[in-house]
Amino acid sequence: AERFAPSAGWFVDTMAAVFEAAGDAAPRSLVHDLLALLADGAGDGDDAADAELRAAAAGRCLAVVGEPEAAARASGRLLTVVAWVLGEYGHLAPPAVNPGGVPAVIEALARAAEAPAATADTPGGEEVRAMLVSAVVKLAGRARLASLPPGGAALLRSAELSRSTEVATRAAEARFLLPALGGGLPAALVEAALPSRDGLAAALGGAAQPQALDPALPALDAYVADALAAGTASPYLSVAEREARGLV
Repeated sequence: AERFAPSAGWFVDTMAAVFEAAGDAAPRSLVHDLLALLADGAGDGDDAADAELRAAAAGRCLAVVGEPEAAARASGRLLTVVAWVLGEYGHLAPPAVNPGGVPAVIEALARAAEAPAATADTPGGEEVRAMLVSAVVKLAGRARLASLPPGGAALLRSAELSRSTEVATRAAEARFLLPALGGGLPAALVEAALPSRDGLAAALGGAAQPQALDPALPALDAYVADALAAGTASPYLSVAEREARGLV
């Protein structure tokens, strides 16, 4: 479609409509085409036009998660696109679409994290949630917010308790990183901490992932064994075992 699109803006609107209608049935190649267009620009060297395109895409994605009902219906694939676009360009969303500025975008992303497609009960849901957490951190850091709005803060608190190592790690890192970013770090350090296009490979379904951790954490086995031998710790019980014993 991008080869014959009358304009880049038309292509963005059309792809957004496709993702809303098709959900996870939409080919991943369409995600690639859309995000590559936004990341690289239309290719004609017009920076102003590229900025306008990105602002329009941010406004379109914000409309997807701006209403709780719309966010609840969004598929995982659509939320992945929304998270990456708003994390990179959410601050560009036109005031007519987003009069609340960056805090309003963060609150919309936090609401999206409550959607069924971003929960642990849905296949791929933890990956979607990780993308949404990263988007919140990026926006807050680049806007130098002294503190997160209530929804964003609640998202990070809940994410730290996630069973997903990826999600919990991102949230824990954000808790220590954001106060420093809001405290006036030089722009170069902000970019180093929150690099542009971070997470693009994950959004495009590439092999590269921001984190590559073994959820079993084998590096801690020796410490656990020592604690068990010393009697200072109890053997780990799975969630099912704790439920069976009435401990949760």
